[in-house]
Amino acid sequence: MDTHHHSVVETPEPNLGIGMKRLQGGHARWLNARHGGEGHVFRQRFWSRRIHDDGWLLQACLYVVLNPVAAGMCSHPREWRWGTYTATADGDPDEYRPGEERLLRMFGSTPAEARHRYAEVVDEAVQRIAGEQIPDARALWAQLDGGALGADV
Repeated sequence: MDTHHHSVVETPEPNLGIGMKRLQGGHARWLNARHGGEGHVFRQRFWSRRIHDDGWLLQACLYVVLNPVAAGMCSHPREWRWGTYTATADGDPDEYRPGEERLLRMFGSTPAEARHRYAEVVDEAVQRIAGEQIPDARALWAQLDGGALGADV
């Protein structure tokens, strides 16, 4: 994404705003210093939605990994260098991804089975995006919200 980013974040304390200010403010200061810019880097203040259950968690995680595809920035999440798809699907032991275990438990009882099923669900969604059944990010969210993607997980 050129003007924003997508993340799924879990906080033990109700302090997400403080963390996002540090993350985005620190990134803006670094980027501006590196490129001689000034001011805001991101389009607007962060937006958040509380995830109440595993269904919402699944929806949010699939949206984050599929959004660059729906936005036309890559043809598969594996190509998105800032994403976690490849590490999650392949099980990269050198990269720590908090919460990955919780996500993968929704896809299978063993790590290998879960990673395989996760990759299948993402591949199915990528095919639907390529076939223009999902033309953009807004339609992607609608498909996920309606349970059309990942419904059999």
